[in-house]
Amino acid sequence: MRLLPLLVLLLVAGCGGDQSSLDPTGPNARDTLWLFKLTLWVSVIVCAMVALAVVQAWLLPRFRLGARPTLWMVAGGGVVLPAIVLPLLLVASLRIPWPFAEEREGAFTIDVVAWQFWWEFRYPNPVPGGPPVVTANELHIPVGVPVRFRLLTEDVIHSFWIPTLGGKVDMIPGRTNYALLRADAPGEFRGACFEFCGLQHANMAFTVRALPQAEWQDWMWREARPAAEPEGDEARKGREIFTAAGCGSCHAVRGHGAEGATAPDLTHLASRRTIGAGILPNTRSSLTGWIAATQQIKPGANMPSYNGLTGPQLHALAAYLEGLR
Repeated sequence: MRLLPLLVLLLVAGCGGDQSSLDPTGPNARDTLWLFKLTLWVSVIVCAMVALAVVQAWLLPRFRLGARPTLWMVAGGGVVLPAIVLPLLLVASLRIPWPFAEEREGAFTIDVVAWQFWWEFRYPNPVPGGPPVVTANELHIPVGVPVRFRLLTEDVIHSFWIPTLGGKVDMIPGRTNYALLRADAPGEFRGACFEFCGLQHANMAFTVRALPQAEWQDWMWREARPAAEPEGDEARKGREIFTAAGCGSCHAVRGHGAEGATAPDLTHLASRRTIGAGILPNTRSSLTGWIAATQQIKPGANMPSYNGLTGPQLHALAAYLEGLR
């Protein structure tokens, strides 16, 4: 009994925050929460009725019913009640709009590509005819605008879920799925992969930032620009190391000749708050540690550890990456 308060606190701790379907910010999440609450209370009532029947039969034997009333109780509770309750729950679920339509007039489309164990987001360029604006592990969306997500995977099955905005959708190799979500208020939320996809599944998260439309447009224009040229001798030396180490064969840095397409786009890496799909803060020490010991920090990631680089080389490389704003 002494552990009961602690268990209650642990349960309550999961009922809020930036990754909770109990704290909805969009219409899909609110509809899902309404259906959850309805199902929960119906289940509580049915459970209470069963519990009362068990108590009556176990603790009050002198009030046991005869064969015919017992038959009616079994038929009522086991046949009639489900025949009424289950269709009602079905009808209630049908009132929730289907959020996975492939086409939606007025919806802004973002391509989401899942990789082991990180996320790629591709936006249409604000300049007509320009290449897609590509970022990694941080998703920016405009407030109040329906966003259509085109969901793809480059390796195994993943699942795209932003609990505060709507339900999860699987991402299956060779198939394109869709999700339609909307954020009704500015804020920062957490999304993640919710289908076991390998060793680092638990560390495959991303941040969602819902911005007012004017602020989001400014962000889009900044992201569409090529990377800034390195400033200072250390950063320029870091660019040379980046090229010599072959980093551009996997990573892209628009405007710097790096055109890799199998690892996170680093064009504006310094504007992100975290690295490694949310596993470390985006600081100088984190960058040097990540480069030198990737497999120790995130075992199973596709990036090898560059532990052969010297301390000055690591700091030069980090200085170059810190300039990619």
